[in-house]
Amino acid sequence: MMSNSSPHSAPRSLAEMEAALLQQLETNPQERRTIVRDLLRFYTATRQAAKRDPWIEEWLRLEPLPENRAACAVALGGAAEQAGDYAAAVTCYERALTFEPKDPLTAYFGRNNLGFSLNQLGRFVEAEARCRAALALDYQRPNAHKNLGLALAGQGRWPEAAESYLEGTRVAPQDGRSCELLEHLLTEHPELRPEFAERAEAARRAVASARCWTN
Repeated sequence: MMSNSSPHSAPRSLAEMEAALLQQLETNPQERRTIVRDLLRFYTATRQAAKRDPWIEEWLRLEPLPENRAACAVALGGAAEQAGDYAAAVTCYERALTFEPKDPLTAYFGRNNLGFSLNQLGRFVEAEARCRAALALDYQRPNAHKNLGLALAGQGRWPEAAESYLEGTRVAPQDGRSCELLEHLLTEHPELRPEFAERAEAARRAVASARCWTN
């Protein structure tokens, strides 16, 4: 969010930043959609849900196309994630999916990110369903494999979680996150090593090789 203050002026307080945005709503009605978006981002970043939520409906109303509304809701969910407000992120992603987005990225990340946020809240069964729905749309992205593994691990389904991490590494070895989670899982549950140690080592080699090519 840009400030109109000079480089040498004192930083604005949160109250001053909020007041400035609200004043812009009155003085620049032609920019209302952009200002409402910035206001939502401000309230999300400062974790002021009570002030943010009444503006969500207006922001979505100002976006005339359902596809744009879905993308906006996914973006707002991402801002809530960055602020650590996973309950708000879940609400945003769920709202995005009500618009039935056709754009492949919006549809995929609406489901995948919802699964990620549900995992953070310990709602692992719901997260599993959302991650599987994301994989049904795009199996070659590693994100949903990783998040599915976390959902399965959260349910105590360790071998299935390991398989998901292996698959996430297979489709995108350059990512590396699934491989790291697999290592952590095998450390926590050494009883899995007889079944997965060989494939885990192959996954490590694949990640190392992919990183060599990308560096």
